[in-house]
Amino acid sequence: MAVSFTYGGYQQTINFGEEVKNANKTIPRGILLAILLIVSLYMLINYAYVKVIGFEELKQSKNIAAIMASKIFGAKAEMVLSVLLFLGVLAYINSSLLSNPRVMYAMGKDRILPVSFTQKTSMMHLLWQ
Repeated sequence: MAVSFTYGGYQQTINFGEEVKNANKTIPRGILLAILLIVSLYMLINYAYVKVIGFEELKQSKNIAAIMASKIFGAKAEMVLSVLLFLGVLAYINSSLLSNPRVMYAMGKDRILPVSFTQKTSMMHLLWQ
C-alpha cells in the first residue's frame, strides 16, 4: 500500500496548469519525468535494502525502513526516520492546501459550485477590514 502512495499526486499537477507556460508539453513531460524518477528511486532503494540488510533478513523483516535507518544512522535512527516522515506529511499538507482551493475556484467558474467560490479575496483580508 505504501508503494502505491509514492506514485500518487501527479493528478494534482492539472490544478496548477493555468500558471504553467506551454502547459500542453510541460505538464505531460513533468508527469513522465516524475514517474521515471520515482521508479528509479524505488529501484535504488530496494537495491540498497538488499545490499545493506541482506536478502535473507529482508524476507523475515516487517519494518525494513527502520532496520535500514538503524544500520545507516545508528541509535538515532528512529528520530531521523520520524523527522523524515513528518516532513513528508508536511509536503502532502502543503500540496493539498495549494491545490484544493484551486479546484473549488475552477468549479465555481464552471458554475458547478456557487459563484462565490470564484472570489479571490481571502477570509483573513475580510476579517482585518
